Amino acid sequence: MKAFTEDSRTISFYDNNQLLCKLVYPGRNSSKAGILMTTGEVYEIVPTDFWKSLFEVRIQGKVVVTLKKKWTGRSVLTSHFDGLSNEYIFRQRGLFNVRYVIMDKDERELAVARSKFIWKGLKYNFEIEVSDSLKRREGHFLLIVLLIYLARSAMRQHSSAAMASA
Repeated sequence: MKAFTEDSRTISFYDNNQLLCKLVYPGRNSSKAGILMTTGEVYEIVPTDFWKSLFEVRIQGKVVVTLKKKWTGRSVLTSHFDGLSNEYIFRQRGLFNVRYVIMDKDERELAVARSKFIWKGLKYNFEIEVSDSLKRREGHFLLIVLLIYLARSAMRQHSSAAMASA
């Protein structure tokens, strides 16, 4: 699976050259976003607190995933599908070979995204590997999209911290 940055506000997800969905931000540095599935479903990612550390993913007003960003760089995702709650952890791994990972509570990697910088257009594309364990879970594709959402957020925080220290 791959995710391509079309412009500063849109990331498209493909599997075998078939468009699956688009992650669309209303502005270049916005923390709000929409997920437009090719099936017609529209999810929205909305911050729920002043510090933008708590987020909800909603579809038609119903919360399906909550995100809690921690100061350590990790994020906790809690899914609420069919009355069942599952908890996942997002984190960055590696120093020179950076990868972004979603893990279960036992810290088994379920999905891994590696970014690739594209000089033409100064943008990032992502290669995504998904475990069979995650593919069998309900809402797995939404978690993959949130992996890229959180990876982009982490990359933006790192670049702004680097600019501040320069």
